[in-house]
Amino acid sequence: MRRAILSTGLALSLMFTTGLAVQAQPAATPAAAQKAAPSARSLELARRYFKALKLAELVGGMMDDMDPLMALGESDVDAEDRALMGASVKEAFVAQMPAYVDALVPVMAEIFTEEELEAMVTFYESPVGQSAMAKTSQVNQQTVGIILKMMPSIMEDAMERYCSKTTCSDELREKIKKMES
Repeated sequence: MRRAILSTGLALSLMFTTGLAVQAQPAATPAAAQKAAPSARSLELARRYFKALKLAELVGGMMDDMDPLMALGESDVDAEDRALMGASVKEAFVAQMPAYVDALVPVMAEIFTEEELEAMVTFYESPVGQSAMAKTSQVNQQTVGIILKMMPSIMEDAMERYCSKTTCSDELREKIKKMES
């Protein structure tokens, strides 16, 4: 069960890093703190970028593949309740998309130049960009399968690396091995 939760989380993370170009930025420097507010054009381009991504559809499709009750450790819930919870979580995520986009627009407009935003919007609004976004869910489905296959070796490798850096008891090794399955 933990493996499925980890792989789903990793798949979601991968999906958003491939679908969205926003990455963590270094801490603000005095020069960065003096940077001008994003232009109206940058804000408009950032909004077009999220529209072209069809973010609500993307998240909705991603939510179709998730089991929120599993993430809560609830394995003995009947299929009807599980489906109702999944639908409710998806609806909540989709309902929050406008607020999410509103929060991200100024972030995108601040981080990317107008030229960069224009190029991203041009791509994602193009037929090729729209095709790439439509195929993202297929990529994500296959990503989950690949991660599930790789997770035991990743966890084993992580355990060995951790244990080489610290005192690793047999009890801890057993706990980690149980997490792998």
